[in-house]
Amino acid sequence: PLGAPAARYDIGAAACAATFGDLTACAGAEGAGEAAWPWRLSALRGGAARTAVDDGQLVQLLDERGGFTNASLSRYLAQHGLARDANYSIVSVLGPQSSGKSTLLNALFGTRFDVMDAARGRSQTTKGAWAGKAKGRDTVILDMQGTDSREGGEDSKSFERQSALFALAVSDTLVINLWVHDLGRYNAANLHLLRTIIEVHLRLFGAGRRRLLFLCRDHVRSVTPMAALERMVRADLDKIWAEVPKPKGLERSPLDAHFDVQVTSLPHFEHEKAAWQAEALLLRPLLEWRATAKPSVPADGLEPFARSVWDTIVAERDLDLPSQREMLARFRCGEVADAAVGAVRNATGPLVRALLAGGEPVANLGV
Repeated sequence: PLGAPAARYDIGAAACAATFGDLTACAGAEGAGEAAWPWRLSALRGGAARTAVDDGQLVQLLDERGGFTNASLSRYLAQHGLARDANYSIVSVLGPQSSGKSTLLNALFGTRFDVMDAARGRSQTTKGAWAGKAKGRDTVILDMQGTDSREGGEDSKSFERQSALFALAVSDTLVINLWVHDLGRYNAANLHLLRTIIEVHLRLFGAGRRRLLFLCRDHVRSVTPMAALERMVRADLDKIWAEVPKPKGLERSPLDAHFDVQVTSLPHFEHEKAAWQAEALLLRPLLEWRATAKPSVPADGLEPFARSVWDTIVAERDLDLPSQREMLARFRCGEVADAAVGAVRNATGPLVRALLAGGEPVANLGV
C-alpha cells in the first residue's frame, strides 16, 4: 500500500519516477533520492513533506488574461503540509476591486496576498486568481481578481464571469465581499454575478450545497442594524431565485436547499482597526465550512480537477461536474497503474536480464 514503509523500489518511488522520468533519483526511503523529490514522493505515500513549510506564500493559478499558469498547485500544497488525505476546505472571495479582500484573508489565515497601498491611490492589486494555504490549518484560500476595475474595463467582464464560475465550482464557501453602502445596488453589489452563480449552480450541482457568505464592510451598526442588512440580502436573493430558470424536478426547490446563506459585517478598517481585527478573527468558523463530511476531491487531485474545470469554462461548455470527477478518477487510476507497472518492472528486471544473458533466441517462436 502507498502508506506502507518504503522499500528500495516501492510503488511510491515508481510513481515518482513516472512523473519525473528518473527512478534512481526517486528511490529510497531515507536516501538522497527522496530528498530530491520530497514533496511528490511524500504526497504519494499519504503524508506531508518532511520539510513542509508554512510561510503564507502563494501560487498563481490564473493570470489576468484568463490563462491557467504553469505553477504546480499539487507541489505547492504538498510543500506546505497538506496531505493527500487532509480533511480540507476551500474558501474563495469575490468582490469589487480595492474592497479589502486580500487584507481580510491575510488577517484570518496568515497568508501573504498583495494588498493595495492606499497612499498611492486605489488601483488593481490582485490579477487573475491566487491560491494559498492557511497557516497551521487545512484550508485552501482563493483570492480572485476584483470586479469593476478601472484597469480591466469592459474587457475584463468575461473573465469576471468565468472566475466567478470557477470559484463556485471548486469552493465550499464563497465570500461575497461588498461595501455596506452598495447594498440595494444591482451592479455595485455584484448581483449580476450572483444571478450567474445561482443559475449555474442549479445546472451543475442540483441538490448540492455551497455556503454564500455576504460580508458587508464598513458597517456602522448604530446607523443600520444587522437585521436590516440581512433583510436586504435575503430580499435580493429571493428575487433572483424567483427569476432564474430551474431544472426539471427543482421547480419548487427552496433557495436554502442549495445555498447556506450567511450575512455578517465588519466595522471600518481604518477608523475602527482594533474592533475590525478582533471581529475578523471571529469569522473563521463561518468560512471553514463544508457541506459534506469529507472533501469530494482529495488534496493531491485538486490541481487536475481545477484545470479541467477551468478548461471547460473557457471552452464555454456547461460544467459537467460528474464528468470532471470521472476524469479525476481516471487520472488517479492511471497514476496508480503506472506506479504498479514500474514496481513490477523493477522487481522482474534482474530475472529477465539473467534469462536473456544465459539463453539463446528461439527461432520462429509463436509463428
